[in-house]
Amino acid sequence: MRDFTTLLPVAILTACLSGVQSHALAQRADPENKPLWSTVCAKDNQGNAHSCRLVHRIFSGDSDKSQRLLTVQVHSSKQEAPYIRLQLPTDLDLQSGVSFAVLEEASNFTKLAYRSSIGTCNDSGCFARLPLDPELLTAMKTSKTVLVGYANSQQEKIKVLVSLNEFAEAYDSLDGAPQ
Repeated sequence: MRDFTTLLPVAILTACLSGVQSHALAQRADPENKPLWSTVCAKDNQGNAHSCRLVHRIFSGDSDKSQRLLTVQVHSSKQEAPYIRLQLPTDLDLQSGVSFAVLEEASNFTKLAYRSSIGTCNDSGCFARLPLDPELLTAMKTSKTVLVGYANSQQEKIKVLVSLNEFAEAYDSLDGAPQ
C-alpha cells in the first residue's frame, strides 16, 4: 500500500466498474479543439519553466450544455516526484473514492489499476492524487485508454474513458519529466 493509494487486483476493479447502476457518459474532448493533452508550465521571474503538467479535460453533452466530467493533470517538475491529479465534479460520494485503471489495448481488460481517496473539494471540484511511478507511466505510454470510476452523491457509478492518444509524445516533451 502506497500512502492512500492501493494497487488493486484486476478482478476486484473489473467487478466494481461493471456495476448494474453504472453510467458511461457521452463525452468529448475540450470544446476549444485543443490537443487532447495540452502542456501548461509555471514560469519563474526570468521566464524559465520550472514545473509543467499535461492537462486533459473531458466534457459530457453537447457544446451548449456541456459539463466537465473529469480533468486529468500529469504533473512533472525537477523538485518533486511526478504525480497524477484528478479533478472531479463536486457532486460526489466522497466515501467511494476514485478508481484509475489503464486498459489493455486489444481486450479492454485492466492492465494496471489504482484506487485513491478524494483528498479535498472546493468550488471548482473534488481532487484525488496518484503517484506516477515508472510502472504506471510505462502502462500509460503503451496503452490507448484509462478508465476512471467514481460515484455521484446518489451513489450511481460513473465511468469516464480517458484517451491516451498523444500522451506518450506529450509526456516526453515535458521539460524535466522522468523518462
